[in-house]
Amino acid sequence: EIRTPLTLILAPLENVMKSSGTVKDVLPQLQVIERNGKRLLTLVNQLMDFRKVEEGRIKIATNYGNLREFMAEIVPPFADYAKNLGIDLQLYLRLANPILMFDEDVMRKIMTNLISNALKFTPKGGKVGIYVGVIGKENEKKLFISVRDTGKGIPENDMERIFMQFYQSDNRSLESVSGQSGTGIGLYLCRKLIDMLDGKIYAKNNHHLL
Repeated sequence: EIRTPLTLILAPLENVMKSSGTVKDVLPQLQVIERNGKRLLTLVNQLMDFRKVEEGRIKIATNYGNLREFMAEIVPPFADYAKNLGIDLQLYLRLANPILMFDEDVMRKIMTNLISNALKFTPKGGKVGIYVGVIGKENEKKLFISVRDTGKGIPENDMERIFMQFYQSDNRSLESVSGQSGTGIGLYLCRKLIDMLDGKIYAKNNHHLL
């Protein structure tokens, strides 16, 4: 997983260094370098978070915050990226009162992984919807977040195992749109972090977008 983006950075970089053309001439290769540099950074960050979780070094620190403003900060960069991929990404907020107790850093890690995963498995022309609301009775209210996409879905026998560490399915339907399988880290991190928040995470097929 680390070797591939490194190779895809070094090869076009060599071509750029040998080129005598303008920046415009080598722009496509520079974009490949940028894209794979970001992919590499994401992998390194995930590995660091994975290690912290395994060593019990991530502590939950909840404070009152505005979840509407938080989501408005998280989602737009992904929306811009999705647009470049030909994917329609929308945020749906149903919060009568957006002031809630949550750990901003942990929530950012969770949302980043879930949205990235949805985009990875959604083909061009598809949709990704992020639904945020509060469910339950007055004294038992809980935050509910659903990230839905119009990808091909997950085989039933892989439904629970996708949250296991380093899980790599042999099923080709779990390959991303680019043909690459996941690292087996992102969704595992999500599950561990959500467990620390006394929450639950699960996957379902056939959840239609609004």
